[in-house]
Amino acid sequence: MNEILFYRALDERIRELEIELAKLAARPSEPPIKASVRRHFRGIRELWSIRYKDDSGKLKEKYVEKKMIPKLQPTITYYCKLELEKLLSEELRSLKALKKKNFFAKLNKLRLALFKRYGDMTPECAWETGEKARRWEADGYRSLLMEDDDENDIRWDSLRGDRHRSKIECLVADQIFSLNYRYRTEEELNMGGDRSKYPDFTVMSPVTGKIVYVEVFGMMDDPEYVTRTLKKINTYARNGIIIGKNFLPVFENSAVPFDSKAFRESLKAMLD
Repeated sequence: MNEILFYRALDERIRELEIELAKLAARPSEPPIKASVRRHFRGIRELWSIRYKDDSGKLKEKYVEKKMIPKLQPTITYYCKLELEKLLSEELRSLKALKKKNFFAKLNKLRLALFKRYGDMTPECAWETGEKARRWEADGYRSLLMEDDDENDIRWDSLRGDRHRSKIECLVADQIFSLNYRYRTEEELNMGGDRSKYPDFTVMSPVTGKIVYVEVFGMMDDPEYVTRTLKKINTYARNGIIIGKNFLPVFENSAVPFDSKAFRESLKAMLD
């Protein structure tokens, strides 16, 4: 897991624990019945009893009549909350102590120092996430778009300076670029038993290092095109590329044009 994602998850768990502990603390200072409650069986018969100390300090046990069992509920609730509070408090203390050590800041500082010292000779294991994303975007890769010799088919220039097959693909590229994400165009993606696919964009966050695949489906008025689209989406899902998880499809037809704001928010939610 990327360090940023880990510390975000850590913060979220700390908040969850604080809320849960506040709820558990909303209980009486003492149990309604100063006794431990036991549930046991005699054959298939369920029995309840309470254990307590008498005035002399001697431990005694008393069975509870069936009609009185519901009255044990507040005491059972008290002890359940008490035991949960102890364990969750221990977890909260441990997580706060881990956060206080701030290993992420130390690790990031070390990586920056190593890169300053060794420059481009710094090995990949010492790159911070932004450097990994920059190099990933710049590295050579097999792209169907780059292999296409038909200049008439690739005629839309994006803000990043690359070219695209359609206006909507160019608009999508510009939105990705404006969000400061790194991307590759039509990179070959091995589908295992299925034929390789070439998603329009493979997008990486320079902050979290997460990757999302973006496909533009811009001819949704055409029934045959819709059928091919659904088959492609199913192929992606069979290979672990799932809508809402690491796959963002972009749909457009004559009645519903590309919504840049919706696309940006969806992409940020998946990558950040």
